Amino acid sequence: MNKTSIIILSHNTLEYTRLCIESIRQLTPAGSYELIVVDNASRDGSLEWLRQQQDVRLIENQVNNGFPAGCNQGMAVAEAGNDLLLLNSDTVVTPRWLENMQQALYSNENIGAVSCVTNCCSNWQQIAAEYGNLEEMLLFADKYNISNPAKWERCPKLVGFCYLIKNAAFRRVGFLDEQFTPGNYEDDDYSLRMTLAGYQLVLCRDTFIHHYGSASFKAAANEKEKAAREQQFIELSLQNEQKLLEKWQITKQYIYWHRVTDEVQEPADTEARILVVGCHAGMDLFYLQGKFPHARLTGIAENIREAALAGRSFEVYHCQDVERDIFQCLWGTYDYILLCEKQSHYRDFDSYVKRLLPYLSPEGSIHVSD
Repeated sequence: MNKTSIIILSHNTLEYTRLCIESIRQLTPAGSYELIVVDNASRDGSLEWLRQQQDVRLIENQVNNGFPAGCNQGMAVAEAGNDLLLLNSDTVVTPRWLENMQQALYSNENIGAVSCVTNCCSNWQQIAAEYGNLEEMLLFADKYNISNPAKWERCPKLVGFCYLIKNAAFRRVGFLDEQFTPGNYEDDDYSLRMTLAGYQLVLCRDTFIHHYGSASFKAAANEKEKAAREQQFIELSLQNEQKLLEKWQITKQYIYWHRVTDEVQEPADTEARILVVGCHAGMDLFYLQGKFPHARLTGIAENIREAALAGRSFEVYHCQDVERDIFQCLWGTYDYILLCEKQSHYRDFDSYVKRLLPYLSPEGSIHVSD
């Protein structure tokens, strides 16, 4: 395995940063990593403490450069040849956390980046974890973190709270896009760039770390300041989402997962043929693949860029008008036809469904999501 450069951003989160770094020291094999901390103009004593840490390579910013630019600073000074791990300062790592993720990262040369599950996150990466304090959390994680390739899931996006990037992939994909400063959606963008470069992303469901979440928000001085920060966060999120959609020319639904996929009721080893109409960038297909690894999956997407992205991993066809064009893409019969976003796609839905019936297997079924 390569050595790993662990890059942490610090901004007025002294206690979280201290816990994070101490957990890395205690639970990560010595010599397998270097610690790089980029401090974004903290004023809570973080700088003074960080300056005393002999094993930390510290970058001191005079102003808050934000998350993407700060991460780029850390990535730029990492030791040549190292893998790069972007780790939030409000995380606490656990037994075998890095070793497990490395096992997945190097299991296939096409895997460009991996992440893990946690107690506080989006994108399927949050799991139910019952514990009352950090001691109980570590006991939970020690039992949970058993390397198991069966629990490695390919996915279209990884969240940046813990994002391990293979060095070869970084050299090809490059740095984070700083147009998303001060932060939000830079991890979506990086995941899309990874996919476009031909790399796979893998979620390690065999590895858990603790994530407090919104540490800077919680550090607000009073309720008024918290409310202001919350509103600022919402506005920033909407702005950066729009930047992402315009940059990639994709729809807001590109990363949606439709509940209609739960209508597939089969044994885990099924080889059922499943057609997902309206799969966007493939989230539904990744979800189904995780549940039914041997199923034969086909997707239909109206947005040509989303079809191209999903097509990196699955058999996906582009139909500019699903109701009109889909019949040119169908062949044979399907055990499940899943129709997503009924209200968005169809002018004469009943007639459309009748035309689909010949493409069902004898025991096949059509399921619809609004």
